[in-house]
Amino acid sequence: MGGVRIRIEGRVQGVGFRPTVYRCAVALGLSGAVRNVAGGVEIDLAGDAATARRFLSELERHLPPLAQLRRVNLSSLRQPPPAGFRIEASAGMGERIGEICPDVALCPDCRRELADPADRRHGYPFINCTNCGPRFTIVRGLPYDRERTTMAGFPMCETCRAEYTDPANRRYHAEPIACPACGPALFLLDRSGYVPCDDPLEAARERLRAGESVLVKGLGGYHLACDATNSRAVERLRAKKRRPHKPFAVMFAREALADYVEVDAAALALLASPEAPIVLLPRRVPCDRPLLAASIAPDNAWIGAFLPYTPLHELLMQDFPALVMTSANFTDEPLVSREDELAPMLESVADVALAHNRPIEHKCDDSVLRPVGALTIPVRRARGWVPRPIPLPLPEIADGVLAVGGELKSTFGLLCGGSALLSQHLGDLDDLRSLENWDKELADFSRLFEFTPERVVCDLHPDYLSTRRAETMGLPLLRVQHHYAHLASCLADNAERGPAVGVIFDGTGYGTDGTLWGGEFLYGDLREWRREGWLAPVPLPGGEQAIREPWRIAWAMLARLDGPLARAARDELTQRVGETRAGTVAHMLERGFNCPLSSGVGRLLDGLACLLGLGDAISHEAQLPVALEGLYEPGDGTHYASHIQETPHGWVLDPLPWLEGVLEDRAHGVAPGEISGRLHRALIAASAELAARVAAARGCDTVALSGGALVNAVLLLGLVEALSVRGLRVLVHRQVPPNDGGIALGQLAIGAHAEK
Repeated sequence: MGGVRIRIEGRVQGVGFRPTVYRCAVALGLSGAVRNVAGGVEIDLAGDAATARRFLSELERHLPPLAQLRRVNLSSLRQPPPAGFRIEASAGMGERIGEICPDVALCPDCRRELADPADRRHGYPFINCTNCGPRFTIVRGLPYDRERTTMAGFPMCETCRAEYTDPANRRYHAEPIACPACGPALFLLDRSGYVPCDDPLEAARERLRAGESVLVKGLGGYHLACDATNSRAVERLRAKKRRPHKPFAVMFAREALADYVEVDAAALALLASPEAPIVLLPRRVPCDRPLLAASIAPDNAWIGAFLPYTPLHELLMQDFPALVMTSANFTDEPLVSREDELAPMLESVADVALAHNRPIEHKCDDSVLRPVGALTIPVRRARGWVPRPIPLPLPEIADGVLAVGGELKSTFGLLCGGSALLSQHLGDLDDLRSLENWDKELADFSRLFEFTPERVVCDLHPDYLSTRRAETMGLPLLRVQHHYAHLASCLADNAERGPAVGVIFDGTGYGTDGTLWGGEFLYGDLREWRREGWLAPVPLPGGEQAIREPWRIAWAMLARLDGPLARAARDELTQRVGETRAGTVAHMLERGFNCPLSSGVGRLLDGLACLLGLGDAISHEAQLPVALEGLYEPGDGTHYASHIQETPHGWVLDPLPWLEGVLEDRAHGVAPGEISGRLHRALIAASAELAARVAAARGCDTVALSGGALVNAVLLLGLVEALSVRGLRVLVHRQVPPNDGGIALGQLAIGAHAEK
């Protein structure tokens, strides 16, 4: 009798998989061995294929919570393994490594031990096991063993070593295993350096209770924290961080969550999942608890809510129902993750830092999700998901494609083994430090996954720093139009090749005609595409300045109209911004000077929101469209008329009737919420009609929805419904964001199908 070898690929390293294999084999009385290998895990068993199937059936019933099997292959062994079953050391690296587990939120078992006075890890802020704790953010090399993580500098005590080497223990080969005797420790820092204190955690709590701002070290970087119910503390943090309007994320004590946000079972499952993301939820008025500071999310109907996901957070939250927990970085700069990076923050923003001595290898921000009806839309893909691969089961795919993404919400992607490996959210590439972090993570991913690029895919925009970086690599380069990459991203996200009609609602992206696109109706697959329709473009007086000052867009829209309502609106804008500035913009439009054309949905909503009085200038992206969505009311269900014109080059959707409707309704005293409703419904109805025309002309029954403006729940749900009732199949994003954070996936899919 010989033996059988089972090779399993997937999320099987660092998740307690080998001890589970051990326990299953022992329970069945099987002899053999299990080991980590390049690309996954190998299991040798005495027996034949029937033995292997019986074993796999038992294994699938007892998989660890974090494990995921992707491929299982069986082969024969000439000689049976020795008697007994053993867990062997990791084998040498081969052509491809295994999957790295993302960071995992504190599990229920560790949470119970953390709160148990009788447990030796009671109150220990670094408690973890094979089912939770840091993973990706501490990895320095593979296979995933302790000596290749940032825990290498913490030798285990005898008690931890006994747990680590016991296959029956929950902490068997939990690489970050630690306890108060041998693991990381907290300390306090201020602008002068180390702050002596007996209990750094309690000292940090005292600072928070006093209304101060505290830097708190998380899994992938520091947060800036303050008491979310202390208005003065929140406003002070806003002023110091120079962040006047952008919402702050709020970490809630579990028992307080439902008092502050509307949370159903589905949202609670997201919040309490191993990924523990920030979830955008409607705010509510609390009953018996202190109110959240109004400045948490100005002019925003939603709160970015999340639960404590590390033991340190759990301990810190014991005295507070809610803490602001915003990323510790200055605008456009990368997340702060090292103690030697804290000085600028401690000088100008935070009063003190609650630090610890476990290094962070990879900066990684919090992930953000938005429940939209029965859907869940990723807004930011980072902690908890990265570097989980996205399978692309398409026969043409070959390895060796590098996608460098876009400029905003930057990510890059590698194509390895038929799967896309996307980086964490790396922020906007308009700062040297952000680009340096981008380079560092690309080098790390390439080393960890033994990836050597053979071709590079970049955006068509010549001035993106990611494009410029791609141009320096000396490799075959494929330039992909921004919104086609959005279409491809949605297809790849759904493991489809197309063809499909792409409805792409975005801000601005470089078009093939030299104008700025963003309200696009495309048709194509992963090999080719064409532009079938678009929103009628609007001039942007001053270019980028018009994006920062949407009153310029509003003025450009009004320039298309005459009559008393348009004149009154221009007079109102003039009073708000001043005659000199208004006159300059009017003169620019008359001469056509520095007024690039944009078909972007985001720019259209900017201008219309400005006319509703929601703001003349912005301090963060999508500020006015989000406020406009927050006003939305179903009302009587009516919407403004639309005008779709067929031209020799494609269909054009002209928003001029919507502008006329908004001005008319304002003059008649219609409530802003009703105007927002009519405007959203007009955009939905007209877009569904145009998409249906393209689909009919092309004989296609599938529509893919993508682009940053489709984080808007009203637009997304409205389009899904309006297209579905027309008999069309609708694809939406599920694994990567519809915004530019998903661009790299589309670039990868296109690059994989391009001719070499």
